[in-house]
Amino acid sequence: MAQEHIASGDRAFVDEEFETAVRHYTQALEVEPSAAVYEARANAKIELEKYMEAVQDASKAIELDSNYAKAYLRKGTACFHLEEYETALQCFEQGQQRAPDMPKFRTWIRKCKAELDGELEDVGAAAPMAPAAAPKPAAAAGLTPAAAAGPTPPPQQGLHQQQPHLHQWYQIGSKVVIDVYAKNLPKDAVAVQLTGEDDKLKVTIAAQPAAAGASQQQSNRAAAAGW
Repeated sequence: MAQEHIASGDRAFVDEEFETAVRHYTQALEVEPSAAVYEARANAKIELEKYMEAVQDASKAIELDSNYAKAYLRKGTACFHLEEYETALQCFEQGQQRAPDMPKFRTWIRKCKAELDGELEDVGAAAPMAPAAAPKPAAAAGLTPAAAAGPTPPPQQGLHQQQPHLHQWYQIGSKVVIDVYAKNLPKDAVAVQLTGEDDKLKVTIAAQPAAAGASQQQSNRAAAAGW
């Protein structure tokens, strides 16, 4: 039964009917989960530009078979399109270790390094600071300089609010995996706390100042068994 859905999904993919391919692969996974089918569905979702879902499927494939090189290729490709270049580079390098003769890994590794080098250049090209404007004298008679300047505008709201981080979660059997994709975060800035009460999982990410050097991206993963 699963093989029939897989074959139908493969035919639909070749015909560029990617939604149909996803549907058949999903039906096959409901019968028998496998790394190969998760990888195939991830590939179809990349074609549909559903990159976060593709990352999730590729991650499930890796969980089921950590030596499946094509799963690293799909995850890296999806991460690249999400502009998570460092995470993508790690995926491609891990895949290349498992399939050193696959030329696609070399191509994608070069692309990732080119993007990361571009980020370094962007950070290094700092814009010159504009000269401070000369103070203006009070124009109205009888007004003090402070009054002539007008009321002080209120501070802008949300100027330093931390932007939400890209994240995903998925479950395989009794294990839940959470991936958080964040820039400029060292490992000690992420705290994971699992409490036994109501199976609550709290992930705390400390606020970090803007980095002066190249931006760093890393996937901080928390896996909770029995969650």
